[in-house]
Amino acid sequence: MQYDWTPEGHEADASATGFEQSYSFALFGGVDSAILTGSDATIDRFYGKTDSAYMRNSSIYLNYTDGFETVEGVAVGTNDVVYLMDGEGDDRLSATPDQASIDYDAVLDEEDIDVVATGFPQVYGYATRGGDDHATLTGSNATVDRFYGKAAYAYLKVGDEQLIYTGGFESTEGVAVGEDDFAYLYDGPGDDRLSATPQTAFMDYNATPGVDDPDVAVSGFVQVYAYAIQGGTDFASLLGSDATVDRFYGKPDYSYMRSSGTQLNYAGGFATVEGIAEGDDDLAYIYDGPGDDRLSATLTTTFIDYDAVPGVDDPDVVASDFSQTYGY
Repeated sequence: MQYDWTPEGHEADASATGFEQSYSFALFGGVDSAILTGSDATIDRFYGKTDSAYMRNSSIYLNYTDGFETVEGVAVGTNDVVYLMDGEGDDRLSATPDQASIDYDAVLDEEDIDVVATGFPQVYGYATRGGDDHATLTGSNATVDRFYGKAAYAYLKVGDEQLIYTGGFESTEGVAVGEDDFAYLYDGPGDDRLSATPQTAFMDYNATPGVDDPDVAVSGFVQVYAYAIQGGTDFASLLGSDATVDRFYGKPDYSYMRSSGTQLNYAGGFATVEGIAEGDDDLAYIYDGPGDDRLSATLTTTFIDYDAVPGVDDPDVVASDFSQTYGY
């Protein structure tokens, strides 16, 4: 363990070599930082918390720090894992395939990193101590990535080897960098709302009508698949783009909006799905189910009510602002 403190060009003031365990404390002020580096001969675990951080392996080896303003854990092995824990304030976790960091008591648009983890193939971030915590998981343009967003946790699978996981955060955002990345969003047991455009999509759990409060958001993914399978009266809104020619398909069990190329937003199992056109040449196709269905159409809106009850308007699929709509 080496303490790196070099005022006025001095060299390191203290070092400890060969100890199985080392404990370092920052007690007397200053802006102190620590770097904890693992070994390629062991499987190491790095733990980052508000007041302390430590690196250890499966045996007795341990490097512990307490009270440092910034602590960085550096992985050397290919199976090392990092665990980043939130504090009681509003914290922000940012993670890429190369580095993960957490900013405690984060200030919007200001970067003041407290714990950094570099080179870990698996990252686990947990928000369990309160506050309005946010996580951003960013993929790579060198791999095909998959993002999974659920009510209690989310994770980004980077290629076949890397994993970035978050649990308990108030909001989590997945950001795609590659051209072939997919996102999968899942509902919770309450009344949830999905909103999707060709660029972004978000899920609002236990949604309040008229209030945008996204819990899971994704941006840049070429295809987004959303599933409502846990109950509640869930609603999905699929928007097109004025820059592309879009096609909306509405069916009893699922609907999807397809834009140019391979871009696709899919919603399955939602109580109601609305497709909204943005361009002048967008088309909608609505299909019946096996029951007694009712289709209603105006110049701007078409909807179909599956297993319709006479005298009751309960639309299941809605198509708005399309230049042409076809019902089958």
